[in-house]
Amino acid sequence: MSPFTKTRRLSRDRSIGRDRYRDSGGGTRPYVLPWSIWACMPVAALLFRSFSTASNTAAVIVGAVAAAVAVGLSAFTWHVFTPRGASLRTHATASIAAAGVWVLWSTAAGLFQPSTWVWFHPIDWFLGLFNGWVWGAWLLLGPVLAITWNLRRGARGDGNDTHRNDGGLLEKVGIAGTVKRVELEAGGTRVKARVAVEPGEQTAADVQSAKGRIASALQVRESAVRVNRVPGNFAEADVIVVPRDQLQTPIAWPGPLAPGESIAVEIPVGRYEDAETARLWLPGDRHAKPAPRNATHYALMGASGSGKSEGALTLCTEVITRADASVIYSDPVKGIQTVAPIAAGIDLLLTDPKTAVAAYRRLTHVIAARTHHLGRHGFKQWEPAAAMEPCGLKYLLYIWEEAAALLANSGLFVQITEQARSAGISLIPSMQRMSHDRMDTSARYNLGGGWCFGTGDDISAKFALSEQTLDAGAAPWEWKDRKPGYSYLEAAGVPEDRWAIPLRTYLGDPDQQREAVAEFGKPGLDPVTAEAFGKVYLDYRQQVTEGAAAWQSPTPTRITMAGAGLPNHAAVDEDDDPDGVDADSFEDPELFDPDGDAEGDDLDGPDFEVPEHPEPGFGDDIDPSKDISDPGDDDGVIRLLDPPPARPGMSTSAARAALRRYLTDLAAAGHETVEPKDLVEFRQQIGRGKSWLSDELRRLVDDGLLTDEPDRGVYGLPALAPGERTLVPA
Repeated sequence: MSPFTKTRRLSRDRSIGRDRYRDSGGGTRPYVLPWSIWACMPVAALLFRSFSTASNTAAVIVGAVAAAVAVGLSAFTWHVFTPRGASLRTHATASIAAAGVWVLWSTAAGLFQPSTWVWFHPIDWFLGLFNGWVWGAWLLLGPVLAITWNLRRGARGDGNDTHRNDGGLLEKVGIAGTVKRVELEAGGTRVKARVAVEPGEQTAADVQSAKGRIASALQVRESAVRVNRVPGNFAEADVIVVPRDQLQTPIAWPGPLAPGESIAVEIPVGRYEDAETARLWLPGDRHAKPAPRNATHYALMGASGSGKSEGALTLCTEVITRADASVIYSDPVKGIQTVAPIAAGIDLLLTDPKTAVAAYRRLTHVIAARTHHLGRHGFKQWEPAAAMEPCGLKYLLYIWEEAAALLANSGLFVQITEQARSAGISLIPSMQRMSHDRMDTSARYNLGGGWCFGTGDDISAKFALSEQTLDAGAAPWEWKDRKPGYSYLEAAGVPEDRWAIPLRTYLGDPDQQREAVAEFGKPGLDPVTAEAFGKVYLDYRQQVTEGAAAWQSPTPTRITMAGAGLPNHAAVDEDDDPDGVDADSFEDPELFDPDGDAEGDDLDGPDFEVPEHPEPGFGDDIDPSKDISDPGDDDGVIRLLDPPPARPGMSTSAARAALRRYLTDLAAAGHETVEPKDLVEFRQQIGRGKSWLSDELRRLVDDGLLTDEPDRGVYGLPALAPGERTLVPA
């Protein structure tokens, strides 16, 4: 046998011996421990007694110390045994209290007393030397207590305060295995058991599939049972049971964690049921331990009323208080209803549908500008040093509330999610259900992180949480909207075995949030990002400066019918309007003049004015009694010019090349989008029909050269890279 083989076998034998030692409850040591304490009690009493005989003052001081030690140890024992059973807690406290009383008694009375030596009665002299009552109590009562502890240890067998009936539970739920270890955690609020299944017959996945049966056997709710696989051993799993809901009481937001510091510092968003703080990170960190962390986008999902907006509000407030981060918040549906307390600290607040779409379209330009700027200064990803000069680029958080209204069926969002992380941007779309008809599956895959609140059904949960988390026991559909703030968080930097632990988000006080934003918020995008957003950002900051932003106006602006350029006839009473709409304040967002008349007067009509001082005979040729001219009369018909003749049709390849060049010219000229109606003249020049143009535009979208925009029939023109002359090779 080689030395290597012998060493390996010896190591294995020692390991088996240690396992047997642990499985046997620690050998004989637990049985000897109470007897050892009993034997050491006289030594402690002698020490106290020797100090107390020095003087009367010393006797008082030593007696007080001995009493304080006895009471303190008894109280401490009662406290530390709180997670254990009532029987064990009482037994331990009573034992310590009895030992303390005996030491205090022996300190005051003394263990020994004077005795007269008689040479023919040495036994009497020896017995007289001991203080009988003190030693009698020690000899009679001490062993009784030690024996009770030995009996308790022998009844447990494995060293835990549980009886070995767990094998029966596993058999009931159809699992062939043993419970290796049982622990009480978090002050006795949950039980954790390490289960080892029969190797080769079952796996940890079988334990996960038995969650419902385990919950039934223990008579608890199904979400109270979680099963996590043990890394590196597919034959073991940790079963965690939480009999009582630990998150019933709302948790107040404690205030910003790191105001004035970097966004790289963790962001607390709530508390787990085991009392740990729930946290997440936005930027990446290549030096993070135990593994490097990438920048993360998050899918924020939950049913209406589940509390996801409050969670996003807590996150935004934290980000606003950081020195090197900016927030863009888009909610064209609810406006400022959600973010009113922190609106003053948001760098770009988009509450109007048109500006929300415009900012969304500018994102590709923003990403290109930021990545180019980071690359020029030697950064492969955003890090806190990038916020300092000479780079000066802040981290950017972009949140879409009610995102389905903007991102549904948008191919542009796929491109954005693929590129935004390297630009130092975290995207958080928030919606009630991230099904494929609400968000492209590729975009959902690129998000990376998931923050799932209560859902309407189990299928919806699969759109935000991984199979691993759901298999471990996550069940947000049990909450629906009945428990606002309850959620599961899958975040980079959070251990995967904690993804299935439910948490409850902080509940912020609006006044506290306003104070935090007013004190630490410094809104304003960095110059590179501001320039890339262009007019959208400049207009918003100008509104804020003038006090005209939506969150600054006490009442919404009302546009009357007269103000819109229409005749304001008799006022319409609200009760007379069957649809409940005030005609004087109705604002039609679709009202515009296609002829370009900015004032909107006489829409689509000829520019006809009556002179103030008409010449004699003006209007005499108009006979109001005369019928309107017959359409057949050439004098009463306005003729339209015939369209210019179409050129002979180009070949398919030539027409495609011409279309690419034309789109390239549009992109180079600064156009961000194109519509088929913009290409009517071009189509006529190349001699092609509308169907051909529609097919070609769709083909360019499939090739990734154009993008689908939120507006139907609108295509996005990607920004050309520096020096790039064409969208595609001709």
